[in-house]
This record gives sequence, C-alpha cells and structure tokens, in this order.
Amino acid sequence: MEDHKRTVNYTGVMNAPSTFKISFWKINLPWIFRLETAVIYVVSFLFLWVFLRVPINWLDSLVAGLGKVVLFGLPYLITIFLIGRSTDGKSLWNYLKDFVVFYVMEKVPKNKYCHEEKVDWLDESIEFIGMEVEENRGSVNEVNVTTENDT
Repeated sequence: MEDHKRTVNYTGVMNAPSTFKISFWKINLPWIFRLETAVIYVVSFLFLWVFLRVPINWLDSLVAGLGKVVLFGLPYLITIFLIGRSTDGKSLWNYLKDFVVFYVMEKVPKNKYCHEEKVDWLDESIEFIGMEVEENRGSVNEVNVTTENDT
C-alpha cells in the first residue's frame, strides 16, 4: 500500500543516451545507433566535405579511392576518439567547446600562470647557477645561501 509514496529519481532517465533504429520499406537493420554518435559523425563528415575537399580530391587523384576512404573513415575515427574520451562529467558538446576555447585562448598564445597571475613566456633557455648552503654559521637556526658567483 505504501508504494505510491515512494520517491523516484528520474535523473538517470533524463541523462540516458537517445537511440534510434533504422528501418525502411520492410527492411529493419539490426543495429541501434546512439544519436550523439550519429551527430558527431555527420558533423565531422560535413566539416571534411566543406573545408578539406581540395586536399581530399588531391589524395583521390594520387591514389584511386583514397579520397573516399579518408572522407568516410576519418569521421569514423574522430567519432570513436570523441566517444571514448573522458569528459569530466560534462556533456560532450560542452567539453569540446571548453577545450577549443582553452586551446585558442591559452595554448596557442603560450600563456603560463603562476599563482593565478599571468607570467611572460620566454623562448630562450634559462641557465641556473649552482648554490651552496652553509649551515652552523652564526646562530643555530640561521642558514646562509650563497651562489657560486658571489665573492
């Protein structure tokens, strides 16, 4: 009698992946596809088709059929890579947006931070000089640090 007062949590249902099954005429394909996987494949395919059509056509003229392998195979590899990636609890699209923003705003300009303050990037190497620590000089708790170049 007390079943109607039970608390039910539907967050797992709302976060469950959307799936679909393809059937046409009287043919039913036995596979179930995740919507997220299909969208990633289509978006990466369209990106390759729109922006990288010239290099793909060049590959096809170089070796017959290589352009089609790249055009259909590379989106599959991109899909497998993105689906298997750990997204730190975010949705995949928010993770990709944050990753692109981080890469463009932080990695490309080579920004470095120290204690949450921006530090200038140096391309040349820095040479550190040796240090000598002398103990028991003066009081008991005093430590004197001198560099090799000090006189």
